[in-house]
Amino acid sequence: MNDLPSRRSFIYSVGLGFTALGLTGTTLGQEKPIQDFDDTAAQADLSREWKPVSDRKIRIGIVGYGTHRTPCQGWLFLLLFFGLLGCASPDRIRWESLDVKTEGPHVGSAMVWEPTRGVLLLHGGQNRNWQMLPETWEWFPGSDAWRLVTDASQLNPGARTSHTMVWDSARERTLLFGGTDLHRDFADTWAFDGSTSRWVRLDTSGNPPPRSHHGMIYDPVTDQVIIFGGRGMDQKHLHDTWLLNLNTLEWIQPASTKAAPHPQARDHVQMARDSLSGIIVMRGSSLGPGLPDETWHFDAQARSWSLAQTNQEPQEMGHGFLRSVERLGGLVLFGFHASWSTSGGYSPQTWVYRPQAEAWTLLQARGVQPESPMDHGQAASDGQHLFLLGGFGGDDVPPDAGLTPRGAMWKL
Repeated sequence: MNDLPSRRSFIYSVGLGFTALGLTGTTLGQEKPIQDFDDTAAQADLSREWKPVSDRKIRIGIVGYGTHRTPCQGWLFLLLFFGLLGCASPDRIRWESLDVKTEGPHVGSAMVWEPTRGVLLLHGGQNRNWQMLPETWEWFPGSDAWRLVTDASQLNPGARTSHTMVWDSARERTLLFGGTDLHRDFADTWAFDGSTSRWVRLDTSGNPPPRSHHGMIYDPVTDQVIIFGGRGMDQKHLHDTWLLNLNTLEWIQPASTKAAPHPQARDHVQMARDSLSGIIVMRGSSLGPGLPDETWHFDAQARSWSLAQTNQEPQEMGHGFLRSVERLGGLVLFGFHASWSTSGGYSPQTWVYRPQAEAWTLLQARGVQPESPMDHGQAASDGQHLFLLGGFGGDDVPPDAGLTPRGAMWKL
C-alpha cells in the first residue's frame, strides 16, 4: 500500500539527520584519509592509480561533507530540509482548472473513467438552459473539448439525471443504473461498449425499486454491482442494499444486508471502492436533520455492513464525491462544507480516507480551488487524478435559489 505518512516520517528522519550534521559541523572521514582520483596522474599513468587527498570533499547532490564546515552551511541544510518537507507533504494538494470546452450536460450527469480507452465518459443530465438531454459524451485527457458520442437518434438510456455509472473491468464496459427524468424514476440497467460506441439495455430480473441519487460500485472480487440507498417514489429516502450478479443478470437483496447494523436511509450517497485495499466505503447524504456524519464499510463477500470507528468525520458535506485516488493513498472526498442554519455559506474541502486505518485527513489546497457547485456536479478518477465537471451554485447563495449550471472542469 502507498503509505504516505510513512514516507513523510522517512523524510523527517533523513532531513533531521542532514540538519544535525550541518548545524554541528560533523566531519566525516577523519580517521582515514578520503580517497580521491587524481585526474592529472591518470593522464600520465595508464594504471590510473588512486592517491590519498586529504582536503577533498565527498559530494552527494548539493550536500557536501568534508574536513571543513561553517555555520552558514548548517543553516543551508535546515532550509533545504524544510523546503523538501513542504513539497513532499501529502497533506497539501493543488487543484488545476482545465481549459476544456463543455457544450453538453453540466448538472446531474453520470461520469466514469474508462481505463481501456483512457477517456472520461459522461451521460445524461441537464445543460445550461436546464434542458434534460439523452446524450453521451467523452473526453480524452489533453484535448480541449468534449466529443459527442451518441445522441437522441441512437439507442440510449434516454434523458435522465441523478443516475450512476461504474466501470465493469471484467467485461471492459460501462454500466448505468437508475436516475430520474423529474416525472418518473428508473430501475433499468444499461451497458456501454466504448469500442463500438453503442448502448444496450440489459435484461435483468428482480430489479430494485426505481431510484435516483443512490450509491453504486462494481466489485471485481465478487464480480457484482452493489447499490445502496437513494431517493425513490414520492421523494422517499431509501436504505436498501442490492447486488447484481453480472453472469445471471439477477438483482437480489440479501437478508444479511437488512440485519443490524446497517446505514440509515439517505440520498446523495457517496460510495466508492478503495482500489488499494479493496474495501467498499459509503458515507454522505443530503443535509437531512438528525442524520449523523459517519462512514460505513461493506463486505461484499459476507454481504454485511459495519460502522467504521473513524478518528474524525468530515462535517456537513452532504453533496460531495468519493473516488479512489491511488496517488493520495486512499479515497478522496471533495465537497462543500455547508450549514445554512449556522454558517450561512459554502466552503470547499478535500479529504482523504484510508479505510484500513479508518482515518480521515483534511487536505490543504494550494492556490485556486473549484468554485461552489453546491449540487449535482460529477466526478471520476483515473486512479491518479480526480476530475470534476459542472454542477450549479454560487458563493453564499441558498441551495433553493435560482442558480445557473456551470461547465467548469477541474483536476486534482
